[in-house]
Amino acid sequence: MLTKITPAQVRGKLALGEMLGIGETIVSGVKLPGLWHFFDETENLLVYDWAESVSRLMSGRTDGKNYEINGMYLEFENNLGNPVTPPTYDRSGAAAYYSSLSTHTTIDYLRVPIVAVGLTTTDSSKYPTANKITFFAMTQGTQGVHGKPFNDSNQSRVFGGALVCVPDWNDASQDIIFSRTYVASSDQLIKSAGKEITAKWEVTFI
Repeated sequence: MLTKITPAQVRGKLALGEMLGIGETIVSGVKLPGLWHFFDETENLLVYDWAESVSRLMSGRTDGKNYEINGMYLEFENNLGNPVTPPTYDRSGAAAYYSSLSTHTTIDYLRVPIVAVGLTTTDSSKYPTANKITFFAMTQGTQGVHGKPFNDSNQSRVFGGALVCVPDWNDASQDIIFSRTYVASSDQLIKSAGKEITAKWEVTFI
C-alpha cells in the first residue's frame, strides 16, 4: 500500500526567544553563540506554496537557483508595544499578504537568513538518522522589507513569521513561503536596545 504524504505528516512549530548573554547554547545538536532562551512553541500552517519549494528542491534545481529553506520572515508591528491581534489566514495567499503590508501603516516584516540548522530524530527505531529539521534565525537590521522602522524606540513587537526559501536575496518577489504562523500575545516580543529576538522553527516529517 502506498502512503500519501500530506501536510498533516509534515509538522512544524515556531518559538520566539531572546539572546540573553555571552556564552553558548546547544539546541537540536546545534551550538549557538550566546544564551538563547525560547518561549512556548506554536504550531504552524503549511501554505500551498510549500509544494512548489519541495518540488523545485527535489527536481535538482534545474534552473540553477537555490531552493533550500534558507530564510524566515519575522513580522512586527509598531503600536506602542501593545499586544498584536494576528490576521485571519489560511493556506492560500501568503505571498500576497506580505506584499500587501507595503500599504499597512504599522505592520512590516524582516526578511532574515537562517543562521543555523539542526537535524535530529523523534524516533530512533523508525528514523535512525533524522526526521526533524530545526531552523534558527534572529532579527537583524533597522527596518522592515517595506521600510518601516524596526527598533526599540518604536517598541517594534514581533508576533509571527514564515519559513521561506529565498532563491535570490536581492529579489523578494522570488521567495517561496513554506509555512506561516503567529504566536500568542504572551509570547510576542518587543525589540530591546542592544538585543536581538531569536526564532526556532522545527519541521518534523513522520
